[in-house]
Amino acid sequence: MALMGKILHPTPHTPHPAPTKNFLPQTLGKERKSLSVGIGDREGIQALPANT
Repeated sequence: MALMGKILHPTPHTPHPAPTKNFLPQTLGKERKSLSVGIGDREGIQALPANT
């Protein structure tokens, strides 16, 4: 949420220009990947004790 706030309201303290068009899709993609990985890891951890 903080990142989105910075994009919507750029401050003079930003060292580099924020590419809104490119930055938003990249952030969403990374979040989706991390979520899917987290779900996969949780399922794997639960599956190991269940099998043994």
